[in-house]
This record gives sequence, structure tokens and C-alpha cells, in this order.
Amino acid sequence: MKRRWIRLVTAVEAAVLAAGMPVRAGDQEDLLPVRDYTGNYCYVEHSGSDTIRGAQLAGLCEVDRVYKDVGNLAYLNLGVGTFSNGMYGLVLKRSDYAALLALHGRCQRWLSDHLPKIVPEGTPWKEALGLCADWIADNTVYDRDALRDPVRMRAYQSAVSCFFGGTGICATYATAFDSMVHYLPIDPDTALVSWRAEDPVHLETKYVGNDAHLWSAVWEEDGWHFYDITFYDNDGGTRRPEYLDMGEAALCDGFHDVIDTYFSADEQVFAVPLPQM
Repeated sequence: MKRRWIRLVTAVEAAVLAAGMPVRAGDQEDLLPVRDYTGNYCYVEHSGSDTIRGAQLAGLCEVDRVYKDVGNLAYLNLGVGTFSNGMYGLVLKRSDYAALLALHGRCQRWLSDHLPKIVPEGTPWKEALGLCADWIADNTVYDRDALRDPVRMRAYQSAVSCFFGGTGICATYATAFDSMVHYLPIDPDTALVSWRAEDPVHLETKYVGNDAHLWSAVWEEDGWHFYDITFYDNDGGTRRPEYLDMGEAALCDGFHDVIDTYFSADEQVFAVPLPQM
């Protein structure tokens, strides 16, 4: 479950987004194109849109492009500011950006230490997706009580609670799967996982959702394929393989029919229609 706490930044906080120097948080490389805003805020480049909702979607898509282990940031202080030309852009607090980098760093260290044991050298890339899904399902319990607890809901908006706590909600399952799959080094010549490859490729993943649920997409040769590890886990019951590389029946089950996620124009391969923006 997700809730959007994104608001319009008021004129008191600032009304004009102006290009500035890249923002840094600690010593970590600034992977996300973030620029100075006003006061304690910064804005995400490439989130410009002529609508508030468009800026939200584009900005969150840009965040997701870099930080697979953090969800849609719905529980951080996101806002939408206005450019001098009237366009909108996604804005976030500098402290939240620093927290995002800290979460990312913690998850990256976990992946470096554990994923080579979960997905052995020489595993075919498609089989590797199943190994990641099985590990998450075997090691994560869905916390239904969190749906009534905003504090716990906030804590579950990243892969941290899966990797280090073993509990979570759909956002936890999705970010854990996205980050594990994206981290895998694939030898482009063999299509096998290779932890020793000099120049590996990485599968692109996307955080997908609607007003009630969150799951994952993986970019494969013929477009986006959808994976719902929460439903696959089936709350600790029998595995439901139809939710790995989901077919039409799973995508039209009443929980996944509407996708409220930004996909770029050059990736128009969908199993279900996306809403107009």
C-alpha cells in the first residue's frame, strides 16, 4: 500500500526553481541529478512538466532510475515547485536526500556481501530472477499490522526492512526485488550472472504501482515484464508462480489492472494500458 504525501511548495518556501550547483550529501557520489533550490530544499532535474502530477511522476521515475532500494519516497517531504517559465519540478528536503543516500549505501553493502551467495556465478539471468524472488519470499513476512501504523509504514518504504529485519509490506518486497535484480552483473556475451565480469550489464527494473499496491517491472528483450513478489509469497502460503513474469490473467486480477507509473516514451511496451497524463 502507498499513500501520496506530495504537496505543492508554496511561495513562502519559494516560487522559482533556478539552476544551481549539484547537491552533495556526505562523501557519496551524486548519482541523482539534483540541484540547489531554496533554503533546505533541492530539486530533481529532468522532472520538468506542465502539470503538477506530471512533475511528480517524472521526478519519482528519475529517483527510481538510480535508487532501486528506496520506494517512491511517499513518506519523505516531497513537494512540487515552479520554474520561472511556469513548468513544475519535483522538490525534496536536503536532509531527506541525505537519508536516501544513507539507505542506498546500507543496501548496497548488503547486496555486495550477500547476493553472490544467493545467485551463484554462472546462473542464467532469467533463473537469477527466480532465485531473488525465492530469497525474498523465504526471508520476509508480510506485516499486516503495519497498515494501521504510520510509523511502521514509513519504515517499510525501502529494502532495508527486508534485508535486515525480515518483515515488510508490498513496498518492501518490490524495492528488495528491484535492487537485487538490478545489482546482478550479467555477462553480455553469455547472458549468465558473472561476479568476475569486467564489463557486465545490469537489468533495468522499475517500481510499479497503483493507489492500493506496489510491485516490480523488469525490462527484458521485448519490453517490460511484471513481477509481484508480495503475491508470489502469498503471505507465507504456497508459492504463486503466476505472479512471476505475470501473464494477462494475473495482470487483470483486480489488483494490478491500473498502473499509475511513469514510463518513458521509448519504452512503450505494456501488458496493460497506462492512464493518460
